[in-house]
Amino acid sequence: MKYTIYYLGSGSYYLGSGSYYLGSGSYYLGSGSYYLGSGSYYLGSGSYYLGSGSYYLGSGSYYLGKTNLCISLINSN
Repeated sequence: MKYTIYYLGSGSYYLGSGSYYLGSGSYYLGSGSYYLGSGSYYLGSGSYYLGSGSYYLGSGSYYLGKTNLCISLINSN
């Protein structure tokens, strides 16, 4: 199977199938999702997958995985 990778300049590559390597270990995976390196993903709409089953859901909320616990951090300032 043949793949064609395009160099876009400034350390970025188009990998095909809607995916891009953005440099510094980050990838755009298509559909608004990014791989940020170190096991973390940006899933779009302000949500992140942090690895090990944990998610940041936006607005100060985190899902911590198997604990089935969802917490919110409230800024008291």
